[in-house]
Amino acid sequence: MKQTLLGMPLESYRKRYRTEIFVCGSLVCATLLLNILLCVLRTDRNHVWFLLTNILTDTACGWYVIYRVSTRILVMRRLLLLTQKKRYSICGKIDSVTVETRRIPHLDCMVVLVDGRKLYLPLQGSIRLEEGTSYHLTVVDNVIVEAEI
Repeated sequence: MKQTLLGMPLESYRKRYRTEIFVCGSLVCATLLLNILLCVLRTDRNHVWFLLTNILTDTACGWYVIYRVSTRILVMRRLLLLTQKKRYSICGKIDSVTVETRRIPHLDCMVVLVDGRKLYLPLQGSIRLEEGTSYHLTVVDNVIVEAEI
């Protein structure tokens, strides 16, 4: 059974990545249009309400976009870049998979010992390894991108 880091075909993952970017961009554009609309419709009677609405929507949109970019889009981008680099293969038995995490090329990774060699497995990836099982691993910069029993 072959497991990949992305957990789906590369084109599907790219489409999902582009969709995430499109959603954030659309939200920013919608907020900008709402700001323009509120400025055009502003009168002396509704000035305070429109100002509060403007501040609340801008704040909510800004925080949502920052959250989405930092937790989804940048991680997806790093995983995509990682799968496009030069690969090499390793065959061996998994000695241990630790729960401690390390920050390797801007990704949170678990430490995996394969026949005494230290490799890293991204937490955001979809690869699951069992201790004591022999795997054929595909590795990029000491980060596991594919595993096959």
